Amino acid sequence: MSYNVLNYHFNKQSFYIKKKIFSKINFNKAIKELDLHYKVTKVLINKKKIKSDFGAALNFINPKYHEINKIIKIIYNIKEIYKYFKSKFIINSIAAVTLYPRNKDNYSRSSIWHRDVRYLNIGSNRTDMILCIIPLTNVTKENGATKLKHKQKNGSYKIFQPEANMSDIIFVDARTLHKGGINRTEKERMIITISLTPPHIKPVLDYSKFLKYFKKKNEYLKQMLGYNSRTPCTLKEFYQKSIKKRFFLKDQMKI
Repeated sequence: MSYNVLNYHFNKQSFYIKKKIFSKINFNKAIKELDLHYKVTKVLINKKKIKSDFGAALNFINPKYHEINKIIKIIYNIKEIYKYFKSKFIINSIAAVTLYPRNKDNYSRSSIWHRDVRYLNIGSNRTDMILCIIPLTNVTKENGATKLKHKQKNGSYKIFQPEANMSDIIFVDARTLHKGGINRTEKERMIITISLTPPHIKPVLDYSKFLKYFKKKNEYLKQMLGYNSRTPCTLKEFYQKSIKKRFFLKDQMKI
C-alpha cells in the first residue's frame, strides 16, 4: 500500500490498533510497578506535597519499573511512527489511568471530553502528537474503553469506542476529543497513555534528567526521554563546535 498506515487511519477515524505488539510483556508485573507508583503518589498527596486525582499516575520513569521500560523500548522500535513523523520522536508525556468499578471518585479529567495536545493545528491534515493507549487489562465498552469523538468531513462528529486486549496498542491522533467510559464491571480497567512528538516539541517534564538514575544509559532511553534533544541553558552550551557535545543532535529531524 502506498499510503502511510497511521495517516490513513487518522484521517478516516482518528485511531489505529496494532495487535499483539506487547506479547513479551509480563502484565502482572507491569501492574505491580504501576501500583507502586500509585503508592508513591499517594504518600506525596498525604504529605500535601502535590495535588492529584484518584486513579491517575503521572511521569512514572524509574529504573525499577522493568516491564514499563520494556514497553517504552518496544514503542521506540515501531517503524510506522518514524514514517509518520518523518523524524525521530520523544515522549511528550507518560501517564496511566485506572477506572475503578462503579466509583464516582475516578480521575475527573478522564470523564470529560478533552484533548491531550496543548495546541490545536486544525488546518493541518497531520497531527504533531500521537497518543498511545496501552491496555494493562483488556479494555471493553463494558469496563470503560476510551471514547473518541472524530470529526467528519461534513462537520459532524462520530463517536468510536475501540476495544483492545493486553499486548495491543491503540494509536490516536492527539487532537481527537476523547474521554474514559464508565466501568460497569467488578474489576479495575487499567491503561498506560504515552504521548509522542517530534524532538523539537518540548515535553511536559524534563524526562532527560531521569537518566541519571539508570545504570545503563541505553540509546532507546536517551532518545525517548529527550536526552538527544535537550535545551542549552547557556551561550557556552549553545555554541558547540563538536557534534558529540551538541544538546539537540543534528540527526533528530530527518530519517
